Amino acid sequence: MRILLSQGLYRISGLTLPESLKACTTNPISISDLHRHMDHISHGEACHAVTLGLVTGVNLNFKSVPSFSETCVKARIL
Repeated sequence: MRILLSQGLYRISGLTLPESLKACTTNPISISDLHRHMDHISHGEACHAVTLGLVTGVNLNFKSVPSFSETCVKARIL
């Protein structure tokens, strides 16, 4: 499988967010929850993706404050 670079991003077609994220269409989700659901991409990039419409069906609480991600810290150690 080859993933092509498009406007500075690697675009993967045909993949969707996990089923657990579907509940977020009506209930607001925090930026930290979205960060975790999207495999720990940066909080800013997750918010940006929703703002640009690259991620749809998510009711993001834009007032939420990013929280500490222990998983990200551990990944940086390796």
